[in-house]
Amino acid sequence: MRNKVNKWKLSKKDLDWSLKKAIILLKIGEKQRAIEELEETLERVRQLITISRNNYHLLSLEGLILVNLIQLNHHYSLTNSKDRLNYLESKLCNPLKELDFMYSRIKPFAKKSGVFVKKGFDPNKIKRTYSFSNFFESEVIDSYSILMISEEWGMYLTNSQTINEAIKNLEIIYPFYSWVKFIQVGNLENIDDFFSRETIYKSNVSSLSNLFKIIFNGIKNKENTKVELLLEILSRLYFALTKDEKKKADNLILELYKDRDLYKVNIYSIIKVLASLFQRIIFDKDQNERAEFFSKVLELPIIGDPHGELKDIDLDENYFFDPSYKFEFDLDDAEGIYIEYPWC
Repeated sequence: MRNKVNKWKLSKKDLDWSLKKAIILLKIGEKQRAIEELEETLERVRQLITISRNNYHLLSLEGLILVNLIQLNHHYSLTNSKDRLNYLESKLCNPLKELDFMYSRIKPFAKKSGVFVKKGFDPNKIKRTYSFSNFFESEVIDSYSILMISEEWGMYLTNSQTINEAIKNLEIIYPFYSWVKFIQVGNLENIDDFFSRETIYKSNVSSLSNLFKIIFNGIKNKENTKVELLLEILSRLYFALTKDEKKKADNLILELYKDRDLYKVNIYSIIKVLASLFQRIIFDKDQNERAEFFSKVLELPIIGDPHGELKDIDLDENYFFDPSYKFEFDLDDAEGIYIEYPWC
């Protein structure tokens, strides 16, 4: 991707594409180059505005570039740019104000078209009603619009509750895209709205496999700041994965568990997520698979034992975790578990 962007040459007249190139540069980690591209494009746009003061396309473009710079660079701020943003607002070209207006339009989607079934008072009595209207209700259209504006023009979406509603609304027409967007901006508090057991049951195999690849690569990325969210999603997907995917997930979790840096960064939340993950993994396995997995778990270090010598163990609930505590089955009935005693 970086090589392709480096080879991408634009003329000075390609103002829209210059902005989009800056946004792509930002997404691949080239922040300084993105700022330089934005500043050069802003200068060209403002030169053209002096010639054509009522060109609303140029004014809108200036607003988008200015907002992107405010988001990225301390030299630009809402305070420093207040007068210019007020002028753009008078021309209906201030993106921040337009975004506020769109926030106010986002409402939870309510199904208004189709067959509706309601239970009657008497047993085995149901009432069916039919309603036919435009499938693309305003809630869906507004939700799609605000997310596309954010992606295409680099606008940060800050109202988390409203954005979650927008993403949830898009689940009606783009369920996979809705999942991916939630992974980008969501958090553990809202995970039930997107990854309930019922939702996963209804999903097709190819969508789950593609999502597993995204989550798997995201967890392996050491710079990812959403490891807890990805692990929780993985634990919920686990029962629906293929045999090979489960094997990959098992190996990944066993390796990740030993990563002490992970606990330093996420100590207050990672243990809770790992506990759920180990419980769901063991619940999904048959007797032989449990025995094999449990044998591997017993070889893992105890989190809270900094030197791995069973000395100076910190038993504080925020620092101590042994996954075997989460396995609720009788070891006498679990044949095949191998425990090595190094002192024998």
